[in-house]
This record gives sequence, structure tokens and C-alpha cells, in this order.
Amino acid sequence: HTLTPPQPNLRQQFEDALPPDRYRLVRISRQYLSIENSAEQQQQIHLEPPTPEKLFQQIWEKKGYHADDEVQKDFMSLVAQAQQQLEDQH
Repeated sequence: HTLTPPQPNLRQQFEDALPPDRYRLVRISRQYLSIENSAEQQQQIHLEPPTPEKLFQQIWEKKGYHADDEVQKDFMSLVAQAQQQLEDQH
């Protein structure tokens, strides 16, 4: 375990240190130590999942359309119908 990357010739150093007739180095694996810091944990960002309304608005604006109350109203009625169908299935 190390906090820094290994030396470029680390494998050769191991090969030279091992008795030639008894051991064979197959693989060297590197693992970095994880330092848990309370400051790092406090910097986490908690993202809320987007609502159907926000997703629709983002896509609508990305396509170049302007906000239209009638389209928004129609979309909200479709969302309400979908939610009702989900509730009926359960």
C-alpha cells in the first residue's frame, strides 16, 4: 500500500532481490491508501432526481422552443394520467 506511485524500476528491484532459483515474481499490484477525511465527506453534493416537469422543460428549451403555457398544461395532464395509471396498477 502506498500514497505515491511506485518507482519505474520496482519490478527489476524485486527480481534482483529474489533468489533466482526459488521464486518468480508474477505480478505487482498497486493499491492506494484511502484517507478518510471528514472535510471530504462534507463536500459531497446530494443531487435530487429531476422531476418530469423539469426534464420536459429542459428538453423543450434545448430544442429551441419557448415556454408555452398550453404545452406545459397539456404535459401536466399527461403526467397526471400516467401517475393515475401507476397508482391503479398497484
